[in-house]
Amino acid sequence: MRTFEDKNQNSLIKNAAEGFGGQNSLAEPIFSPTNNSSTAKNGKSNANASAFNLGINPIQMHPGHTPAPANAPEQAQPAVIGPENNQAAAPVNAPQNAIGPVPENVEADIAAFKSRIYGPQNVSTPIGGRFNASFYPNSKITYIDLTMGVDFLDPLSIDGSGVVTINSTGDATEDAKFTQARVAAMAVPLAQRAAFVANYQWNAADKTSKLADLTARNTEAEAIWSNQHTFYVNKPGWENVTSSVSVNITEHETSTNADQLKNRIFKTPPGLNIGAWVNMAGNANQQGMMTLDDNEVAAPTGGGLLQWKVQFGNNSSVLNAASKSMLNKFAITFSDDAKTNKGDGNAANDAVDNGVMNKVKLIGHSSSSGDSEKNQILAQKRSQAVKDYLIARGFHGITENRVEMESKGDEGATDDPAFRRVDLIVGDGKAQNVVAHELGHVFGLDDEYATQNGSLIRGTGNPTGTQVGHDGLATGIGAPNATAENNDGIMSLGNNVRAQHYSTFGNALQQITNVPEWQILT
Repeated sequence: MRTFEDKNQNSLIKNAAEGFGGQNSLAEPIFSPTNNSSTAKNGKSNANASAFNLGINPIQMHPGHTPAPANAPEQAQPAVIGPENNQAAAPVNAPQNAIGPVPENVEADIAAFKSRIYGPQNVSTPIGGRFNASFYPNSKITYIDLTMGVDFLDPLSIDGSGVVTINSTGDATEDAKFTQARVAAMAVPLAQRAAFVANYQWNAADKTSKLADLTARNTEAEAIWSNQHTFYVNKPGWENVTSSVSVNITEHETSTNADQLKNRIFKTPPGLNIGAWVNMAGNANQQGMMTLDDNEVAAPTGGGLLQWKVQFGNNSSVLNAASKSMLNKFAITFSDDAKTNKGDGNAANDAVDNGVMNKVKLIGHSSSSGDSEKNQILAQKRSQAVKDYLIARGFHGITENRVEMESKGDEGATDDPAFRRVDLIVGDGKAQNVVAHELGHVFGLDDEYATQNGSLIRGTGNPTGTQVGHDGLATGIGAPNATAENNDGIMSLGNNVRAQHYSTFGNALQQITNVPEWQILT
């Protein structure tokens, strides 16, 4: 769960079948605790969840795929057809990391390995993820497929006498928000009460529009998660057996027992955000459950949690008390993994780098009042004041390779005091696709955002540098450690899929091929 401490400062599957034989700027973002907070809860109690097994047809086609004839030999060489021809091929020159002599029969073994399709198979990862996976050795693609049934739910109901009741989200903390809405509804005059409650109820047009929004977010999520890293088999002679990843999501209205994921979307008016979470504990049908509100399905805007600002007085580059308070919190919030990235050039520190060095850009601005040349200098002084203050706060890695300064002066400005500021852009500064983040939990990943005393972000995260739930899987495929840190990673505050975020895909690949030596190129 993520919430925000300072409201005024930051108002905040389409399975493939090539043949049978496999297993059947915003420069000034405004954040609000009720508008842009993203809650992510990935239940850890299901660490030993049984394999996900649905009673569905094990052969479902990727678009453009044609099943092999029914009498095709089981070990027939699969053809490269359909979307494989349009996929980015995995590199053929994987690093020669395997130790030991190359067996004489390795070519025959590889040929046998490539003679079949692996999957489609519903897999369950060790920390709770569930999805469908299939591997095409000749196409060098692992498909990660997910069917999502969407249920549109009304959090408030009203009867003929005007009595308003709440319909539980299944989470007491979030239900409290609807309890407040119910109290507000009951305070509305009876004649207007139904109209008030209608803001919490879906109609046909709203459902159609929101399903289109969800399809757009899922399409973006597919691009975010696909083709980001490459796997290879790390054993002598096998290093050129590689795989990229293609994530494919199919959504439809009204969930069924055949869906791997039920997505509940609650109707909420603009400004009310109940959070977002995933429960992979499942039910009798071993389905996962995602919960969102309709505001979180909308297209992300601005920089989300990766853009911040500090204000200055007229013709001043002196930090005031409010700006210092914000920077104190910023330094804590975006501190790098305490084990490394201290900017001291210590190789021993670098050798245990578990974190990501958060690049921070400081962009100075001024209002349009006065001389443009002087305003350019003033904006530069404001950026320098922010950098100097962060240095004084012990902000890790505060060297030129981490912090970049830029002065825009009065470019594009008016005389509005809002332009007397410095923007702080973390990483790529892009707002997170909340659906893509929550899908990370469906894939079996834990949250990586960090929370600690004095931070701008509160919730269910861990202190910076803490190893998170998928850390063991990450190191198991040769990826860096998975630790809590606020950065632009997909399981933190942004959209970037790093090597550790492919850990459950690697685990699935190991499962369906029965080859434990799959590793990730880093």
